[in-house]
Amino acid sequence: MHLAEKRVRFPERILKKITPPKWLLEKYSEGDWEWDFGPYPDFAKLTKPCLERGIMKTVTVGESTVRLVRLRDLIDLYVEYLEKDPDLFYGAS
Repeated sequence: MHLAEKRVRFPERILKKITPPKWLLEKYSEGDWEWDFGPYPDFAKLTKPCLERGIMKTVTVGESTVRLVRLRDLIDLYVEYLEKDPDLFYGAS
């Protein structure tokens, strides 16, 4: 999913929300760190679109439900949704 986030140009209002907290920056200020996006979005919001487009299948293994996804298609779908409405994933907490 980080591949998708790297492909999208986020509005400034979103970038401000996903800046690491001050205490984390202070704790790890030394060294060569590259920050990822966080807090992390609720990827469950992609479940319905994935099922509708045939990107995801669900199967049962024992008592567990397993979701199988075609990764490239999932990344492309996430990019599409991020470009259309990044607030869907990075909006109000």
